[in-house]
Amino acid sequence: MLLAAGRRAVEQVGAHLETRAPAPSLVLCSAARRAVETLTALRPFLSAPEEECEPGLYLAGSEGLLARIAEADDAHAAILVVGHNPGIGHLARDLARPSDAEDYAQLQRSFPTAALAVLECAVERWSDLAPHCAHLAELTTPALLAARR
Repeated sequence: MLLAAGRRAVEQVGAHLETRAPAPSLVLCSAARRAVETLTALRPFLSAPEEECEPGLYLAGSEGLLARIAEADDAHAAILVVGHNPGIGHLARDLARPSDAEDYAQLQRSFPTAALAVLECAVERWSDLAPHCAHLAELTTPALLAARR
């Protein structure tokens, strides 16, 4: 169950996500209760994307998440993945270029609860995603967002 503090954290990140472009047109979400509750808290900040909640994303590692993203319709310019650690953190780390020094170093250490990694990839098809193909445009957390106020 997503506690009140968790809901507030998700809302902080959601408000920040709302300012980013392009907005995700697809959300891939674990079917686990907390992930679905996270998606529910994010909905007011999203522009009615297509949503796919899947049980297989619950324990998926980086490779499994990447394989699922590779199946996405290439018409989607941006995808949001709502998942669980360690898989979601490993996915961000595996896709990001190590040359994105400071944020990449943070990914190596941890991927905190309610973290948002924005990865920009110059690929034509989602199936073209490969390790270290993405620029880590941003790594943020509720704590970092609160500190910026």
